[in-house]
Amino acid sequence: QCPGNLIGNGSFELPASGCVSLFVEPYPNLAWHTTATDHNIELWHAPCNTINAEDGVQFCELQANQCATNYQNFGTACIAQVSWSFYHRGRTSTTVPDSMSLQMGPIGGPYITLAIAADNNTAWGHYSGTYDVPLCQDSTVINFVCISSAANNVSIGNLYDNVCVLATVYRQITVNSTVSYQNCLGSITLDSATGGCSPYQYSDNGGNTYQSSNIFNQLQGGNYSVIVMDSSGCTDTLSQSLNSLNPPVPVITGGDSLCNGGSLTLSTGIYNSYQWSTGSTAQSTTINSAGTYTVTVSDTTGCTASASQVVSNFSPMPVITGDSSICSGSSSTLNAGTFAQYIWSNGSTSQTISVITANTYSVTVTNSMGCTGTASITVVVNPN
Repeated sequence: QCPGNLIGNGSFELPASGCVSLFVEPYPNLAWHTTATDHNIELWHAPCNTINAEDGVQFCELQANQCATNYQNFGTACIAQVSWSFYHRGRTSTTVPDSMSLQMGPIGGPYITLAIAADNNTAWGHYSGTYDVPLCQDSTVINFVCISSAANNVSIGNLYDNVCVLATVYRQITVNSTVSYQNCLGSITLDSATGGCSPYQYSDNGGNTYQSSNIFNQLQGGNYSVIVMDSSGCTDTLSQSLNSLNPPVPVITGGDSLCNGGSLTLSTGIYNSYQWSTGSTAQSTTINSAGTYTVTVSDTTGCTASASQVVSNFSPMPVITGDSSICSGSSSTLNAGTFAQYIWSNGSTSQTISVITANTYSVTVTNSMGCTGTASITVVVNPN
C-alpha cells in the first residue's frame, strides 16, 4: 500500500487481468504507457505461474512483446523532492537475473537513471531512493527501461510491482514585506520572492484576487493576509498589520482681519511639514492683503490635512457728506459718517464740522478695528 502515491495504478490492480493479459494503451484505468510499437502492456493476476504479486493481486511484466520502456507522467508542481520505491523480480531463471532501470526527468528528457534492478525469479527485490525535482519542473516522467532478461527473449522478463512515489519535500517560497504610510493610508510592499518560479502574483485578500504588482496602496488600517504565488501555483502566506491612523486637525491662528498697509501673521500647530497657499513651507506665513489662505500639514506618519482662514480688510472708506457749494455768508455742515475717532484737517475730532470758507477739507477716521481711512471734499463759496 502507498497512501499519497503520486503514481496512478502503482500496484497494477486495474484493469482486471487474467493470469496473463495484454492491454493496448491508452486503456481505461491503466494509467501506464509504453514505448513499444504495438502499445501492449502485460499484466499478470496472481498466483500465476507460481508467482504471487508483491502488493495486491496483480503486477506487470515490462517485456510484453518487446524490450521497451513503460512510463507515466506525474505532477510535481511545488514539490522539491520525491521518494520512490518499487519491487522487481526475474521471470525465468533462479540464477541469471532480469534487469531494468528506473529513470526520472522532465517530459521529453533528459532522464536520470536512479536505479538498476537485477533479480532472479526466486523473490521480489526491493529498491528505493529519492529524486530531487528541478525548480519549475511541474511534471515529471517515471520510466522503467528494459535492459535484459535471462530468457534472452524480448517478450519474456522483468516483472515489477508496487511502484510508490511520494512527495517528501515541498518547495518553499520566501518573501518579506515592508509597510509605509501616506495620507493616513498604508502601503504593503512585498520584497523579491525566492524559491519559486517567476512570474509571481500577489494577493492582499487571502487569495481571492491576485495582481502582478508587488505593491498594495491605499490600505486602511487592519490585518492583511498577504500571499505570493508563483507560476506553478505554489504560495507563501504572511500576515501583515497596518496601523489605523487619524489625520491631523490643523487650526490657523493669528486673526481674520487687517488694515490697509498692515500685515498679519498666520500660524498653525507643530507638524512635520507645512505648505501654505502663499508658498511658504514654514509654520507661519505673513500676509498683507485680504483673501482666503490655506495650509496643508503632514505629520510624522504621512497623514495630511488642510485648514483655511478667510482674512478680511476692515479699513474704513469714509465719505464726507454736506454742501460743497455755498453762498458767501452761509455755512456747510460736513459729516464723515459714524466711526470711532475723527481727525479733521481743521483740527476737529468730531463727526461733523461747520465750514464757511472755501477750502479742501479732509478727515481721517478710525473704526472699532483700529483701521484708518481718509476722505476729502472741496467746498466752494459763491459771491452773493
